[in-house]
Amino acid sequence: QQLNRLAFAPCEGPGRRTLGAGGAMSDNEVAPFVAASLAITIVLCLVTNFYILVYWASPEDKNEAYFPKALVVVGLAITELAVLFLPLDVANSTSGGSSSAFSELWEAIFCLVAIWVVVLIPFAIFYYESDDGVLLGGPKRSRIWQGVKWEAACLVAALLTVLPMYFTIGRTDVPVETVAADAQLLPVVTVTDFEGVDQLDGVFDDQFNDDAYDLDRGSDSLELTVSFPVYVVGLMGW
Repeated sequence: QQLNRLAFAPCEGPGRRTLGAGGAMSDNEVAPFVAASLAITIVLCLVTNFYILVYWASPEDKNEAYFPKALVVVGLAITELAVLFLPLDVANSTSGGSSSAFSELWEAIFCLVAIWVVVLIPFAIFYYESDDGVLLGGPKRSRIWQGVKWEAACLVAALLTVLPMYFTIGRTDVPVETVAADAQLLPVVTVTDFEGVDQLDGVFDDQFNDDAYDLDRGSDSLELTVSFPVYVVGLMGW
């Protein structure tokens, strides 16, 4: 078939995926050393945050308010991991691990940040600060219902803000290098597998082939619609 135009996305960066034997994607595995470091980091974060909670907690909250306390410990750990993931991601990439595995971990950690910010923390505040009616001498009311009621209003406000933004501007422009060539001058290769693509890459990557194959290089951008988790990552990171 005639091959008139090709576009190459940049392959550098922590999100690059590598090809294994036979052109198959490498498994979504984290390097063993990085996996052990990640597990130890999570445990250390939880232990440190528990100590911080015990040190700064009010004596009046002793043996009560377990749910808000658990949110504080885990929420601090999520915040710390969002920072500590960066060196672990770099170590995983340089240790032979799959970068796609950490891409999923990045999405998971920032989605957890969104859940804590939009759902759990507001509910815990509304529940903890609500009055069950006893102090004011009124009828007894459910503190859980008070928390759910105000959290529902907070969640609706967040969705009315985020969802329209996602469906209107949830896109990204990826810069690419374009190469236009006369297909009759190109070497005959089979481009139905990765080996054929690698042969073409060797032709296009060599600048000395521009005159031999009449290559016309340029730049362009691809507009891609991002998934909602990726959009949440960008929103929470911002």
